[in-house]
Amino acid sequence: MTEDFYFNTSIWIDFHEKREKNGELALKLILRIINEDLKIAYSDLHIKEFKYLSYTQDEINSILKSVKPNNISAITL
Repeated sequence: MTEDFYFNTSIWIDFHEKREKNGELALKLILRIINEDLKIAYSDLHIKEFKYLSYTQDEINSILKSVKPNNISAITL
């Protein structure tokens, strides 16, 4: 059985900005997902929210590329 995860934007930001305990927990979760060869899904809603929070497209790409390509997938909501 394959498990997919859909993070809220706060988890991505905690991870990217290394926000203390939440950043550490986000990192552990992402590493577990990669180690267990699971997938994280992201959507256009994440992109819109990142942009609303003034992240540049380069920053958004950097956040999403921090996960191996075979462990992340885009979905449309």
